[in-house]
Amino acid sequence: MFALIEAHKDHPLIEHHFHQISIITLSVPNGGQATMYLPDFRDGLYAALFWDDADGNWGSGGWIPIAHVDADITCPPSAFSIEYLQNNPAFPIARSVMDHLFNTRPSQAAQ
Repeated sequence: MFALIEAHKDHPLIEHHFHQISIITLSVPNGGQATMYLPDFRDGLYAALFWDDADGNWGSGGWIPIAHVDADITCPPSAFSIEYLQNNPAFPIARSVMDHLFNTRPSQAAQ
């Protein structure tokens, strides 16, 4: 993911909203533990992650509220759970999911 962030550093989502690479460990039904390194983006008191799957699709659970600007996206009252990662639109390339997150950020809706 670090190389992906570097390769797309000119994208406005990366340039203005990239926060960190978050290490997410979840219990996956019928699969044990899964650890993922996901780019974490912030827009005020909202955070979003995106990922790629084994089929080469890109996805995001969208923007979810966080308690404060430095809050971990996985900590309450954040709505993050395994469901955040499931049943989301699939994008064919990383730049498409970046465009989607940039165009749906909460501060954009408030304007």
